[in-house]
Amino acid sequence: FFSSRRRHTRFKCDWSSDVCSSDLLLLVAASTAAAQGNDLTTNTGVYTAAQADRGEGVFRKSCLECHVPDDYRGEAFKSKFVGGTVFDMFEQIRTSMPQSDPGSLTRQQYADVVAYLFKLNNLPTGANDLPTEAGPLKAIKVVAIDPGLRTTRHTLTHGIRHGSPHIR
Repeated sequence: FFSSRRRHTRFKCDWSSDVCSSDLLLLVAASTAAAQGNDLTTNTGVYTAAQADRGEGVFRKSCLECHVPDDYRGEAFKSKFVGGTVFDMFEQIRTSMPQSDPGSLTRQQYADVVAYLFKLNNLPTGANDLPTEAGPLKAIKVVAIDPGLRTTRHTLTHGIRHGSPHIR
């Protein structure tokens, strides 16, 4: 199947790296789900708890000046992101935030923030980090929490609320 790794350089990564491996695993999972007629969604565990925790740290450092977690929870999350793909969400955030310097974070930091937003909305975690590459992100549809899934509500620790909740 893969006769030469050099022929498959569009992933632009070291094949032994964890990031590339998780991107590849998610891409394979998306392909398998599509072949079986299943859709890969944010209800299928597309990020890890550790990634969401990293995203919370990035959010606290780079986003709390203008946004509070409630800006991305519940109905606000649904109206902004549900119905699109994770790539749409990722790119919207990456190309517009932080407002003072859009695109200044690494792709990994943006993916971590997206994972944190999933955590805020009680979306289930999985075994692999949310990838940073466009292809795998385009394969995941953003949906609201499935009422049949049991999760716990996650909030920022210490109740920090900064900035205006009206800045989007």
